[in-house]
Amino acid sequence: MKAILYTDGGASPSESYASWIVFNEQLEPLTSIIKVSLPQGTTSNEAEYHAIIQGIQYAQSEGYELIEIRSDSKLIINQLIGAWHVRMPNLLPLYNKARRLLGDVQLMHVDSKSNQADPKGKSKHVQNFEAKDLSKTRPNVSISPKDSSSTHPIDNILRQFSEDYKNASPEAQKKAMALLVEAVNILMRKT
Repeated sequence: MKAILYTDGGASPSESYASWIVFNEQLEPLTSIIKVSLPQGTTSNEAEYHAIIQGIQYAQSEGYELIEIRSDSKLIINQLIGAWHVRMPNLLPLYNKARRLLGDVQLMHVDSKSNQADPKGKSKHVQNFEAKDLSKTRPNVSISPKDSSSTHPIDNILRQFSEDYKNASPEAQKKAMALLVEAVNILMRKT
């Protein structure tokens, strides 16, 4: 069945989460909102990527044929369509994983009031759905950002780069980021 996936991610000092909901082409809900807690320290942009990645994995595991993904993160959508570069090293492994999963799915930016996956209920449709903890209902879908069982080797290198980057001086960070962006751009031209 063809489906549209709405995703949302959020992070605060008290909670980080990824959530999504699947609709058919007539925008009738096929699932309730699924909300997954993420580790403390996850950034908002990381959470948005996790929502897209986990939403795609969930939809695939349920047999849905995704034709469109809608998110209120302008940054993530523009990075995934190639309009903007990924400049933060902590986002590169997530970006790469999302790109591998996307295929021919169309991406669309929606404003936060229209985001059906927002578990806080900003949308008129959200109030009808209860949040679920995916870790209790769908153990086959990865919920950990540290999960490396299905990651590309470059993801591990980028993860290590991200850790080293955090401990570097501002000048070293600037040089490292310039080299990393250049390397990613070269790799993207080759694919």
